[in-house]
Amino acid sequence: MFKSDFLDDRITRYDQKILENNFKKYRRTNIAEMRPYVFKEDNKYMSISGVDCPDNDMGMVARNPKNHQDQWYVARKYFEENFEEI
Repeated sequence: MFKSDFLDDRITRYDQKILENNFKKYRRTNIAEMRPYVFKEDNKYMSISGVDCPDNDMGMVARNPKNHQDQWYVARKYFEENFEEI
């Protein structure tokens, strides 16, 4: 059983609506460390959302500046709309 299967079984539509309404807006206060995604790279060490397809999208890989092993994929469109190189 996947974690999402477990949650789907126990969260009602009402609960899901409450969870959705708990999102708040936050401003970033730090610099992001990112690099371009490399086509067909071994991505077993980065987190990738189920809706992303890095080999088709070719976005960026971000990392936690305090823990370089903590890496995640950032979709190209999101990156282009929200980041600029300094």
